[in-house]
Amino acid sequence: IRTLFHVFMDNLIGNGVVHEEDGRFRFCFSPELEKAFAGLREFVYTRIIFSHSVARSDHIARRVLRDLFNAFYNNPKLLPDYVLLRVSKNSNVPNLRYLTGGEQKKTADKLKSCDKFIRVIADYIGGMTDSYAMKEYRKINP
Repeated sequence: IRTLFHVFMDNLIGNGVVHEEDGRFRFCFSPELEKAFAGLREFVYTRIIFSHSVARSDHIARRVLRDLFNAFYNNPKLLPDYVLLRVSKNSNVPNLRYLTGGEQKKTADKLKSCDKFIRVIADYIGGMTDSYAMKEYRKINP
């Protein structure tokens, strides 16, 4: 792979830059390498990106992300303390961790229509590594 990368980079550098009319620059492969690159791109997409194993992994990842989001959205107390504090500050509601009974339910219901709450959940999940997301998923879905 390293050698292939260097071949493509050397070709880009050696082939020069085309100055577009709108002021931008465009790097180009030589015609021969452009054809090889198109073949490589097709190979990568058909044999790797659209492969059975990648499709299966993508499906699992989507389900994990969806289930994590739904769990946190429907039961915000599953979120860690620091995330609930951020929810409270961003959404101008009391911290759910310290509410009980009816107040907790009322506040949780209010959060469901709050874009900032949804954003905090998305940011929290987005900051997870794959392994941490799977660990959290297993905790929520034993």
